Order: sequence, then structure tokens, then C-alpha cells
Amino acid sequence: MHEFSIASQIIDIVLSEAKRRYAKKILEIRIRIGRFSFVNPDQLRFSLEAIASMEPLLDGVAFTISEEEAEAECMECSYRWIIECEDNPLYHYSPPIVRCPRCNGVSKFIKGRDCIIEGVRIEV
Repeated sequence: MHEFSIASQIIDIVLSEAKRRYAKKILEIRIRIGRFSFVNPDQLRFSLEAIASMEPLLDGVAFTISEEEAEAECMECSYRWIIECEDNPLYHYSPPIVRCPRCNGVSKFIKGRDCIIEGVRIEV
């Protein structure tokens, strides 16, 4: 379960920044995860809440987790489309080679592979 490791890194980043800004309390953490990051939102939330319960600065913090569709763009014709993704264990190591549905050209991911801290609300 890589969600616990990701949650731990998120909390470390947020705590570091909050302490740098002399925060009294962290009120909300907003996170966006891409469908092709294969991070399970429920497992991530569970991990975040478990870690937060051990840190006084995070007492009562709200976690807002949103998902982002996976999007690709053809490198030949510039067509963009949303990729339907299945949770294939092989994709956790290497994403699939994506072909354009219009021209069969080689394509690249442009969205949906990231896990991003979108924002943090603190009390100072």
C-alpha cells in the first residue's frame, strides 16, 4: 500500500511549511490525485487521518481529495482525449503506450499521473 508512504510525505511537506509560517493550526489540506497515479482516494484519506491523529497541529484537519481524469495528447495530430484506465498492476511500474484514436500516432500523458497538494489553509 503506497498510499501510506504518499500520505506520510504529504504530511511532512505540510507540517514543514506550516511551521515555517508559524501556524497555530492546520485547518484544511486539499489534494488532487490523477487517475493514472493509481492512488486510491479512500486508502489515502485513511492514511492521512491516521497520521494526522498523532500530530497536535493537525487536530481536526479537513482533507479534501479530488480526482483528475487521465488525458493524453497525440504528438502527431495534437488530438486530446480522456483515457479510460483500468487498474492493471503493470501500470504501477510503467504506464501503457497510448495510441491516438484518430490517427494511431504515438501519444503522451498530459494530465492524470500526479499527486499534488493543491492548497493548505492554516490559522496563524
